[in-house]
Amino acid sequence: MWKTLKDLYQNINDQRKLALKDKLQKIKCEKGDMISTYLNNLTTCRDELESVGIMTVDDDMVRLALLGLPKS
Repeated sequence: MWKTLKDLYQNINDQRKLALKDKLQKIKCEKGDMISTYLNNLTTCRDELESVGIMTVDDDMVRLALLGLPKS
């Protein structure tokens, strides 16, 4: 019984990690959005990832922030 619960929890935890990674990649700043809101969204998602044991290095966060900015 304990193994089943552990396996179930681990599967849910792995899915959560993947969902958060995907969420971080998809955060974008649309034209007209406040840059502070955009950066706050990135930081919040990074913090959520850290809470499940995934550390994101600063260089990656800078790259994601720049890639998520509008083209113009």
